[in-house]
Amino acid sequence: MSRGLYDKVNKVCIPTAGSELPSVDSSLSTTSTNPVQNKVIALQLQDILNSVGKKLSTQYLYYGATQLFFEDESITTDSTIEVYSSVWGVNPTEILVINGMVRLTFKASESEEPVGVYIIVK
Repeated sequence: MSRGLYDKVNKVCIPTAGSELPSVDSSLSTTSTNPVQNKVIALQLQDILNSVGKKLSTQYLYYGATQLFFEDESITTDSTIEVYSSVWGVNPTEILVINGMVRLTFKASESEEPVGVYIIVK
């Protein structure tokens, strides 16, 4: 089955006599073998990313330091905050969340190497 001619300049398929353009689905399906619109995939991926949460950039806790601050417009008082560190056992003793900011308080770092800490906001 011919699908027509491809116009490289305009990036479109031009039907020719006896040709058929493929059906394009407007939703995801586990059974369809048709192509899917890009915007459908993009929206589904965004939904997945929103459910996973937003990872904020790693900050470093240096020797003797006790606090780290994370600022982002996605942080609200209703947010769930997950804290991860590069050194096992380095956990905050206090987490303060206000709109737009999280403050993590730790015991004074005794590590000679900086300890990487990042958060995921949900």
